[in-house]
Amino acid sequence: MRSVPYRPGRFWPSWCGGRCGGAAVADDWGSVAVVTRTFDHVDPLFFNAWTGLIAAGLRPGDRVMPATVRLAAHHAMNNIIAAFLEQGVYAHCDALLTIDHDHLFAVDVLDRLRDDPAGWEYDALGALYAARSDGRPLVQRMADGYTWDDPMFAVPDRWWDGIVEVDMLPFGFTLWRRRLFETLDPPWCHYPYSLATEDVPLSMAARRRGFRLAVHAGVEVDHMTPHVIRTAAAEMRAGDGGQTDKPDSRA
Repeated sequence: MRSVPYRPGRFWPSWCGGRCGGAAVADDWGSVAVVTRTFDHVDPLFFNAWTGLIAAGLRPGDRVMPATVRLAAHHAMNNIIAAFLEQGVYAHCDALLTIDHDHLFAVDVLDRLRDDPAGWEYDALGALYAARSDGRPLVQRMADGYTWDDPMFAVPDRWWDGIVEVDMLPFGFTLWRRRLFETLDPPWCHYPYSLATEDVPLSMAARRRGFRLAVHAGVEVDHMTPHVIRTAAAEMRAGDGGQTDKPDSRA
């Protein structure tokens, strides 16, 4: 785990970039409904990132859903999914982008996530970020010797390399296809056991039904603890002979 200092403008879009309009770019995720969960306060850094995304990071046909407020995490997500499926204003949207309010991201992160053709074969695709508890990368596959009846997740050896298929996917900054939610039975999110988070049941149900989940290790967002933390993906790729992100790619 490593802290990243805040720089003014780091999570604020370039308003003169001409990204607020124009023709939609065809991609396999189609139109996207964007939503966040809040509780009783929002960090100003997240507010800047969120405002930048909805002002300059969406495309014609995308929609912004009302944020949930003061709901437990699983209730909030169940309400969001139900509204996405049932309310007509989102009926044309092919995917749902879930964003948690303790994340920071550049205005182009959604574009980078949905425009990579290598990610189009998956039913859910998340940006890479680190766990707040211990800084480990949230790239999680079923550990050896465990099953869906007795699950345990582990980080794969090459978690920093391209798009990594996983068995458990969190909600932090993740695209979910409509058909995934339509196929699974509600409630989609709950707490199946004491150490589980609300996203575990959804991932387990999706994997049992054959849906494919993945993390895009080349698209990273920051997690607040309240300190800003990132994974060591860029350093791992550099040590592996790969290409790192440009220093200003997140400015």
